Amino acid sequence: MPPPGHAGWASGTPRDWALALTVIEPDGSLLRLGAQVVKNVTGYDLVRMHIGAFGTLGVIAAAGLKLFPQPQTSATALLGFATRSAALDALADLAAGWLQPVACDLLNGLNASDPPWALVVRAEGHPAAVERHVRELRALATTNGGEVAEYRGEHEYSLWDAIVRHGAATTSADEALLRIGYAPAELGETLDIIERIAGHLPTAICARAITGSVLVRVRGTSNELQTIHAILNDALGHVHLLAGPAALYAGSPVWGRSRPAESLMRQLKQTIDPYELFNPGRLI
Repeated sequence: MPPPGHAGWASGTPRDWALALTVIEPDGSLLRLGAQVVKNVTGYDLVRMHIGAFGTLGVIAAAGLKLFPQPQTSATALLGFATRSAALDALADLAAGWLQPVACDLLNGLNASDPPWALVVRAEGHPAAVERHVRELRALATTNGGEVAEYRGEHEYSLWDAIVRHGAATTSADEALLRIGYAPAELGETLDIIERIAGHLPTAICARAITGSVLVRVRGTSNELQTIHAILNDALGHVHLLAGPAALYAGSPVWGRSRPAESLMRQLKQTIDPYELFNPGRLI
């Protein structure tokens, strides 16, 4: 059985898994939102609003989450490719097929021992379904000139632990961690832009191919990191600075380019928390 925390491997973001919240409002009262069922929203989805507010509209005191039974079995296939184009071709074939993996990440530069580009795909559920995933993933890798390594049990957990650690919001003094949002169909174009802008510096990339976000770790001097962050933000817009040197935060658009919804966010903040009691300056 996997150690605690591994349920987070499944695709989606925290707001996709939250059913209900108890929130402390600025006046100290408790606000209960949602319910312990999947179909629980009529009108505005205030559960998602509070999750996306990062504590600026209230304090989340309790949360009800979706839970699923422990799968009968699981397996992860690491499809290794010499080039990014081959990995993207395999990803396109996977997306066009019938397989439904619970996680699919495209990796580059996380470990020196890994292939130049790796597509990491996890399947879980009935043993026959998992075996079909592994069998068809092997065929898919062969078709696109790649190789496959299969992970099960503790080896599988260790592999995903390493991938999760890549996204942890901790960095060294010469490193920045950025999260870049993209439309799934634009993954190749997004990686082209990242490579063109930050290609001369050491980078490690983990693209969440299902959810549409890329985590990029880049190393360089403070000036280099500031320049790369600014250029990426101009080119892509949806660039969130998750962690980095303190100097990188000074004057930087941490949440990316200004969004059309920013005025609405300001109105919500003023209405719900007019005295700026909760997390002032966190988002806007």
